Order: sequence, then structure tokens, then C-alpha cells
Amino acid sequence: LYFGDMKKARAAGNLLLRMIRKQDDLATGFYLRMDRKGKIIKDYPADMAVFYLVSATEENQAYFFIGYPIAYLGLLSRATGDDGYQQGANDYLDFALGTTGNIRSFFFAHKVAWGAAINAKNTGNPVYAQLARDICDHLVSIQQPNGQFLPELGVFGSYDQTSEIALWLRYVHAELKGSGL
Repeated sequence: LYFGDMKKARAAGNLLLRMIRKQDDLATGFYLRMDRKGKIIKDYPADMAVFYLVSATEENQAYFFIGYPIAYLGLLSRATGDDGYQQGANDYLDFALGTTGNIRSFFFAHKVAWGAAINAKNTGNPVYAQLARDICDHLVSIQQPNGQFLPELGVFGSYDQTSEIALWLRYVHAELKGSGL
């Protein structure tokens, strides 16, 4: 999508659409991996759960794994005018909004904020804009006086998250600015 290869961009978008359609119980969680035959992988080592499932009910999930599809499908819809991609983004957002963990107050939701802002702009949906703002408000609340985020993650983790969070805050602002949402 970034490089304008719309054939590949649509193929990626279609894969994301297939992925959400294959989920059989979003009230439990969102499974993140398929095998080569397109079957959702539900059996995995317990210590690897973060890479296989975003729980709908547990806290401190790797929410960014659903943030990217939300953003990508919204941007693909914008680029193609295909409402199917927008509906897919909305479906991912419905999952995010239905989680009962701490998506609005956990730093790994930064990409969800970005995706929600893109789709708020696309659809005019104030619920998406509010999700983006809530996540961003939390992120700003944990920023240190020197501008750093998450010093407890050590030098490398903090450096990584500081640059990422600053970027996502900027992108969310750019999407929502002047939108009236």
C-alpha cells in the first residue's frame, strides 16, 4: 500500500479480512495466526500466548497486533474506495471496543489509537475518536518530565517505546485534527 502496489495491498487486506472472519468467538479473544492451510492456530505453548492470542478479557495484551490491521484496512479503504475494507476495519474495532481488559490504559494499545483515529476520520464515528483519545490521554499521562516513556523497561525498551509512542501520538493528532470528532 505504501509503495502503491495495489495488487499486493489488496491481497494483504483480503488476508486480514479472512483472518477476522475465521474468528469463532471474539468474546474470548482474537487468534493471531493461521497455518499454511488457513486454519486458525489455537494450540500453542503457554509461554508463547502473547504471539497467538489477544484475549478479550485479560489485561496487558499485545493490542498492537490488532492495531495494525485496523489502521491498514482503514488506509486501504481510503485508497481504494472499497467499503469492504472499511467494514473489516470496523469489525476489528468492534473487537477492540468489546475487550474488557485495559486497552484504554495500556501502552501496547498505541497502534490501536492510530487505527481508531484513521477510521474515525473515515467514518465520522465519534466512538472511534474517543477510543483514540482515551488511549492517547493515558500515554501522555505516563510520559516522564524529560519526555521519556516507560523508563522501567530499561534503556533499549524505553528508547523503543518513547520513539514509537511519540510517532503514534503525532499520527493520531494528524488524523483527528480538524475532523470535528
